[in-house]
Amino acid sequence: MLPTFLGIGVNKAGTTWLHNLLASHPHIWMPRRRKEINFFTKHYEKGVDWYERFFPGSAEASCYQAIGEYTPAYLYDDRCPARIAKIPTIQQFLLCLRNPVERAYSAYGHSVRNYNYRDSFEAFLEEHPHQIDRGCYATHLKPYLRQFDREQFLILRFETLFSDEAATQRTIAAFLGVAPEQFPDDIGAKGRNVTFVPRFQRAFAAAQSVIRTMKKWEMGRILDLLQRSGLGPFLKRLFGRRTKEEALPDISPETRKRLARHYAPEIEELEALTGVDFSIWKRDLPL
Repeated sequence: MLPTFLGIGVNKAGTTWLHNLLASHPHIWMPRRRKEINFFTKHYEKGVDWYERFFPGSAEASCYQAIGEYTPAYLYDDRCPARIAKIPTIQQFLLCLRNPVERAYSAYGHSVRNYNYRDSFEAFLEEHPHQIDRGCYATHLKPYLRQFDREQFLILRFETLFSDEAATQRTIAAFLGVAPEQFPDDIGAKGRNVTFVPRFQRAFAAAQSVIRTMKKWEMGRILDLLQRSGLGPFLKRLFGRRTKEEALPDISPETRKRLARHYAPEIEELEALTGVDFSIWKRDLPL
């Protein structure tokens, strides 16, 4: 059975928490072996049969009201909307968006933590300009809205995702057609990727490199067992941790203003495209 919905973005905006929340519902199927399948981006040439392996068979699928997967990279690949449209079962899309400046800064923290990046946020943006582009949500959403109807998209804001988790659950449940009361009560902070930097950055980055290699070689089941046994907390204990405030400098006012000016027209266009109010971002983006 192929999916009925996709989570398409964006990275560093609560996608791990959303995946875990969706997977916790008894009538929503989410892949067990791999959180981000990347079929429509990296693995499309492997064919639909390969993709279908990640989902339940017809008999098991009858137990679920929604079947999906969450791959944030789908938003950024212009080939994806047309590819997705070829699979008629996919009719709904989840998209969680975050203040684009804070999203870029979180990506910087991720590189510091997982890749032992040692330079400044400004240097990071110069070396990785695609991280600025990833905050241009309107630009990347338009190909989807040319292919699909706006009503097929549930657009969430990261800034309000956790402030009222019960409301978030009700919104998602109504969109997917499942009962909100069947989400478990103990999701809480589970799955949130809280920014931290290990005290032994080089060693931690080496461990993350091994994990990435295992994912590349499709050793998802082994990784899943390790995650279930507490791999993440174990690594944090093994390598120690510093808070974001200890390890990362704040965004300079000049950089924040420069990025704010860059994103301002994108935010205006995003509101026009989606009908969603992003004024919370405008307050946090001093021009």
